[in-house]
Amino acid sequence: MLRTALLTTLLLPVIAPAASAPPSPENPLLAPSPLDYAYPPFDRIRDEHYAAAFEQGMAEQRREVEAILAAPEAPTFANTLVALERSGVTLARARSVFFNLAGAHGNDRTRALERQLAPRLAAHADAIRLDPRLFARVDRLFAARAQLGLTLGVHHQRVGVGAVGDPHLAAVEQVVAAFVFSAQLHAQHVAACSGLAHGQRA
Repeated sequence: MLRTALLTTLLLPVIAPAASAPPSPENPLLAPSPLDYAYPPFDRIRDEHYAAAFEQGMAEQRREVEAILAAPEAPTFANTLVALERSGVTLARARSVFFNLAGAHGNDRTRALERQLAPRLAAHADAIRLDPRLFARVDRLFAARAQLGLTLGVHHQRVGVGAVGDPHLAAVEQVVAAFVFSAQLHAQHVAACSGLAHGQRA
């Protein structure tokens, strides 16, 4: 998703081609967990599930982002930044489980997979964030930030200083703006949910 996705952020070595690690209907990483708070079902997750989950997760997010970028409608906060924020659910689930578990209880197999995943995830993220079509949509929203009621803090305003005429710095400015939009969306969501019972929250 965008926060875990719109600034640091995905394909040099391959994890394991889809043909050698086909998604399995029994792979618990490919569907939301039925447990409370979506807690991962660790008793069902095996090392061999990760490669398939990452493959499917990246493919799903590429399709979701492509749908955003190919939309004929003019960019809006909802159809661009909110949609981007909500993309990559399967990938986010796989990342969260794998990297937390690998850090706390890794083995030779998970460490080898970490080395294979690092450049692929970086290339995946870059392919999304550096797409000129996404830049164009975010740029239009950034230009209309006053009308949208969104403002940048002092720190974020300074990031863009000197960006005129420099496409690299200009790109940083637009990504920062998108991060600010995303952070404000999250804050609004938290505020809206603060008075709801757990079962009522999205």
